[in-house]
Amino acid sequence: MSSQQERDSREPQSMSVPGADDNLESPLRTSEGDPGASVLPVFPIFDRHGEVARVIPARAPGVGMSAESTAANRYRAARTGSEEYGFYGMIGSDPKMEALFRMVRVVAESDATVLILGESGTGKELVARAIHRISPRRARPFVAINCGAFPEALLESELFGHIRGSFTGAVQNKKGLIEEADGGTLFLDEIGDSSPVFQSKLLRVLQEGLVRPVGGTRNLSINVRVIAATNKSLQEAVRLKMFREDLYYRLSVIPIVIPPLRERREDIGPLAEHFVAKYKVKNRREGLEVSTKTLDCLRDYSWPGNVRELENVIERAVVISKGPEIQPEELLIDEHSKVVPRMVSASQPRNTGPCLASVERERIIDALRRYSGNRSKSARELGISRTGLYYKMKRYRITPLY
Repeated sequence: MSSQQERDSREPQSMSVPGADDNLESPLRTSEGDPGASVLPVFPIFDRHGEVARVIPARAPGVGMSAESTAANRYRAARTGSEEYGFYGMIGSDPKMEALFRMVRVVAESDATVLILGESGTGKELVARAIHRISPRRARPFVAINCGAFPEALLESELFGHIRGSFTGAVQNKKGLIEEADGGTLFLDEIGDSSPVFQSKLLRVLQEGLVRPVGGTRNLSINVRVIAATNKSLQEAVRLKMFREDLYYRLSVIPIVIPPLRERREDIGPLAEHFVAKYKVKNRREGLEVSTKTLDCLRDYSWPGNVRELENVIERAVVISKGPEIQPEELLIDEHSKVVPRMVSASQPRNTGPCLASVERERIIDALRRYSGNRSKSARELGISRTGLYYKMKRYRITPLY
């Protein structure tokens, strides 16, 4: 394989593979003088230095490859960073997402602190992991912690570690997560929920590269890149004296904003298909697809929970769907859902607003009819609580005549 072919990391290349089927042809031949060799498309696998480590023979399009295996390949490709179907677990062709992917590539090469901003469920940790996986630190640990999930004292112990006997229950020395991440990347999720005391200690770590375990008397020198994330406005928190201004500027050397799902609606279809490919394998529902009408309904929804909510809705739909395609009535959206009409042409008017509400109402009526009005069984079938079913029946004015 020539050096030019080795540099091509995007398009499938071809090479001669002895013993391959003759009908798998390609315009590129790399074997000369071997009449017994046929040409087979291959996908090069690159190592961390960009060199070709090995190649994987691929089947020709349409030859022995089912739709299920194609979907599964798309899911695996998105998880491993192939940009044909996704970028390190993130899927999107919207210009805002393409700009985000470019920014990730740029900042990955530096050690500057990064502040990832975005609503809940947009994939802030995926962005942080992508930065780490492309960076020179990729061979070292990626350590993540949710700062809002721990009380102040426990968070300090988790991050900085502690010395035996420093507090009740400290029966042995414990290495902190910052020390565990030495040489790698530390991801601080929901940094906006941290206390002012913790913020001051974190500031020292960022400024001096030193960490002192709880109860300790000696500082430890550490080399770690910090990536923080929040779904809150830290500028507003600074104004309200709830977040240290000096820490804010120390963290936001490179701010990255993730757009909410409602601002990139054309990505909803590919995301939905990606999650169907993921969960139909887990639930042994090979062959399951998403109907066109269902995709229209998904695009009409406002998705306040963003990609995480979409994934949950698709997983639930895969479990409860009965036919070969997921239908709109099998989408069970949270009771606080909102449908946001999209722009449509005057020549193709469409009543988008009632779409999800009407199909959800039909689904509830169908379940109640199937179980002769038994609300406990109907709620179990719908995958919601009995209280939730009561709420929806009242909301949709459903009165079963049983």
